[in-house]
Amino acid sequence: DIKLVINTPSGSKSLADEILIRRNAVLKSIPTITTLNGARAAVKAIKSLVESDLDVTPIQDFCAKI
Repeated sequence: DIKLVINTPSGSKSLADEILIRRNAVLKSIPTITTLNGARAAVKAIKSLVESDLDVTPIQDFCAKI
């Protein structure tokens, strides 16, 4: 199963491919990253989650307490 798509297009041929890739990712609810900076940030965040004992809390939980 594909859980994440990283696609950094460049050029006119890549644009056509990007549209197809993004459309299919959206239809299957797969997150898509389209910039190198975004990919670096995602990798860093995933690495931090894997290597640490960090808990993730949805923002909705914080808002419910307000």
